[in-house]
Amino acid sequence: IKFNYTDNIQKVRKKKSKSWLIRYANNLIIGINNPELVHILKEIISKFFVDRGWFISEKKSKNFSWKIGVKFDFLGWTFNFIKPIKINFIIKPFYKVSKKLNDLFGLYVYPCAYITTIIKSKIKKITSRSNIKLKIIQIIIQLNHLVINWSNYYALAGKQTIIRTGLNFYIWKSTKKFIYYKFRNL
Repeated sequence: IKFNYTDNIQKVRKKKSKSWLIRYANNLIIGINNPELVHILKEIISKFFVDRGWFISEKKSKNFSWKIGVKFDFLGWTFNFIKPIKINFIIKPFYKVSKKLNDLFGLYVYPCAYITTIIKSKIKKITSRSNIKLKIIQIIIQLNHLVINWSNYYALAGKQTIIRTGLNFYIWKSTKKFIYYKFRNL
């Protein structure tokens, strides 16, 4: 029996629902604005995958309703859909304009919390006392390599100056401790 994709797709189209897909390598995000059709869409995709010898991992798959204030993580990024209560200090609009701006909805995308802890632990490992016999230039090269790779991947993050300032302070603090310990007898 051959699975007919068009019949199920027609069901989705009759309900006048919109769906979207974001794919990166073997990771997918599929969104649909009608929660009743989630199971039909999942069935269509799983049949499509089975025909090609692929499968959907039940461990990694999850269904959730993405509403205002709900966050999700995807490939090291946190996606947060919010409606601002107040306009922040960056814009500083006039009072009359600020009432109109409160109706703005926004998608805020920034690096995940666990990614920042991972990079901090890598910095801590590079500047740890176990590397005390390495030359300073080797430590700097390792830190440069780590920071450049991280910055290239997260270059599109919003409020980049805040993220980099925090990272710069952490690197400064860690290297200061390392240098004080390395040259403590001088």
